[in-house]
Amino acid sequence: CPQLLAAAARRRRTEGQGQHKALSQSADVSDSLGRMRATMARELSRMTATAEVLDASSSTMRETAVLTGSLDTRLNKARSLLQKIARRNCTDMVLVCLGLLLFALVVLYIVKRRVYDRVFEAA
Repeated sequence: CPQLLAAAARRRRTEGQGQHKALSQSADVSDSLGRMRATMARELSRMTATAEVLDASSSTMRETAVLTGSLDTRLNKARSLLQKIARRNCTDMVLVCLGLLLFALVVLYIVKRRVYDRVFEAA
């Protein structure tokens, strides 16, 4: 009988140790899952912040693209106007030169009629 009691006590001890071991492993797994959950929550918040930054950057880039398109259109119009002004400037210079040439010819004609023709008529 004492051997049976000793065997039963050993069995209870090993069962108690097995239960204690199972509880310890269960607690370790729970702690590990808690740490993993906290890590995942930090990563999720970091990813959310990154997504917000990317959204803000994307909207800034879209606005910049719109402004660049607007500036490109304005620059093309300005280039066209400057080319027109350059052509008109060239045309104006030709007209001024022709006007000065005509004026000089008229002055020479008048001088010829008044001075040159009188000198040779009197002679």
